[in-house]
Amino acid sequence: MKLVRALGVLGLSAVAAPAANAVPLNGTPSEICLVVGGLTSCASVTVSISGSVLTATVTNTGGDLTYLMPSFGFFYTGTSTATALTMNPLSQLSNGKTWENAICQGLDSPGPTGGTFLGGACADTPGDKLATGESVTLTFDISGTLSEDADNIFFAFRGQAWAGEGGSFKCYEGADNSEPSGALCEPPTVVPEPATMALLATGLVGLGGATAIRRRREKKNS
Repeated sequence: MKLVRALGVLGLSAVAAPAANAVPLNGTPSEICLVVGGLTSCASVTVSISGSVLTATVTNTGGDLTYLMPSFGFFYTGTSTATALTMNPLSQLSNGKTWENAICQGLDSPGPTGGTFLGGACADTPGDKLATGESVTLTFDISGTLSEDADNIFFAFRGQAWAGEGGSFKCYEGADNSEPSGALCEPPTVVPEPATMALLATGLVGLGGATAIRRRREKKNS
């Protein structure tokens, strides 16, 4: 298992991607996890190749934090003999979930590891996002060639509702700022709840009123 150390809220620094932690292409499961405050959210991928077809089984393996997975994909660093992965057919049904050929949810820019995206898949509807324990198996056509000993193909996934309504994160394999080296996740982001926004607005209005009263008093006494 490749576990990620909690990332600071100040952002991410650019790092080189070690090839040793690439996705195994021989049917061996590979798991990456986000770890924050001792809590984890994980996903696993199992990839195999037959001729020019790549088959990927992706599972939301959960952890201590609950989230839905709306998208995932693959990218490479350095150079690759493959230039693209395209779902064939472009829409696929697996375990009652429909996924479409696409690079979405910001996964086309694989974090500070850099790299070039090969292809990905997105849940067709909100109800098709993977919940904990759910998985999909999808097939991709390989443009170019991709041998089973490739050492620079990496996995990325998007999680949502990580820490409250609207929270989300992205995880990428291949960075060296984790323990052990092998995965990187962006810090989670959370959209403020309506009640929080209302309290903030009330506080700002009250502050503005107090400022106006103070200015009138100062003008009266001058």
